[in-house]
Amino acid sequence: MVNISYPAKIKFFLIIKIWVAYFLLTKIALTQPHWNLPFFHQLNYNLYFLIFLLSTIIFIKDKNNSFIYLNFAILSLLYLTGFFAIFTGKGYLLGDDYLQYYFWSYRKISISFVLSGTLIFFTINYLFRQEKTFIKYFSTLIIILPFVFFSYYKFLLNYRLIFLDNSLYELLSSAIAINFLAIFFIVLYGYLCIHRNQPISRHINLLVFSSLIFILIDTTDNFFLFYDKELPSISQVFLTGNLLLYIGILADKISYMNSDFGRFYEDLINSKIKLNMKILPKKTIIDKYILYVKEKLKSVHKRIFYLALMVLTLSFFVFYFPFGYIKVNVLILIFMISILLIYLNILLSRRTRKKI
Repeated sequence: MVNISYPAKIKFFLIIKIWVAYFLLTKIALTQPHWNLPFFHQLNYNLYFLIFLLSTIIFIKDKNNSFIYLNFAILSLLYLTGFFAIFTGKGYLLGDDYLQYYFWSYRKISISFVLSGTLIFFTINYLFRQEKTFIKYFSTLIIILPFVFFSYYKFLLNYRLIFLDNSLYELLSSAIAINFLAIFFIVLYGYLCIHRNQPISRHINLLVFSSLIFILIDTTDNFFLFYDKELPSISQVFLTGNLLLYIGILADKISYMNSDFGRFYEDLINSKIKLNMKILPKKTIIDKYILYVKEKLKSVHKRIFYLALMVLTLSFFVFYFPFGYIKVNVLILIFMISILLIYLNILLSRRTRKKI
């Protein structure tokens, strides 16, 4: 973690004050008639607001990849609107029962569009690093708009269709399909990073990985909603972990931007000036961990022992832990962490070969 300079500390304290003020306002709002809102739901809505604050500050200050953080600010605001849904319905603060259907359905469509568009923008931004921002957004819209319109055109052209019995299932299945489009582009982003080996901000790569986990869990949520109609309470715990990961990355980004090295290195790797040298990305803590593990596992006996132990542990979990939401999400996390470690190992190996 980069040391935080004095001006950066002032900004963090200001963010905390605004966040606490928002938290107190939500507590006041909850004195009004509303649906039941469990603890982790309340916590996650507050975390979305914190992500919005951090993303907005980075968007204002960052000179190189600012619009990626603008996308996250908009996305977090969309998720944050879910807090107002608890006041909708007959006898509540905001309207009658019809408003619940309008609010939930069109919020779902908006989130599906912005979430997938945000993740596709990662790849477009990497492909067209030196192009103007409007070209990147235009390219993203060309990709995402036809899929969104094809999936939701019935609800966009006739709002009354949201009251049909099968409307919930159509919205969920469409959201799953569009999520897979975004997953494809994130995988493409990973391939391009390996193939080009072109340095980019370390925070962008971390956001890509966190977003991949986020959208996979979101896809699982939609899948279980499609079949069970209601998610278990543990779903919000998984979401909390993912949101805290986002917050850690964004907070480190603000700290990094306020350091002399951070400003220099970000400007250097994003510079249009052609240098007669290769710029190698600075090793992160995760990179150092991969190198440490590789050093410790040089022995064939240790490799066999740890591999057998992991296979045995995973086998017990797969065969004896009951199938359900927890099992699916834990397997997703195990799979994604394994893929990340393999991916980082490939990147480090390529960099090592290029140095030699």
